[in-house]
Amino acid sequence: MSAPKHIFTVIKDDDLKTHSTLKGAADYAGVSYQHLLQTKAKGLQVGESFEIKGWTFYKTELLRAERSKS
Repeated sequence: MSAPKHIFTVIKDDDLKTHSTLKGAADYAGVSYQHLLQTKAKGLQVGESFEIKGWTFYKTELLRAERSKS
């Protein structure tokens, strides 16, 4: 089975976007990536969230199924 991959979802009002990296999510929300690393996202675990500038950031885990070789 593949190793889990983390994804980040940002939500504000009716706007929802999922990114494969925290940097992508930060860029989309117009938030400083470096600031997130040093404050809100420091030690963020899967299933946790935080809010900044009206955006809610969620860290989740994406599991991918592998094809069986038969």
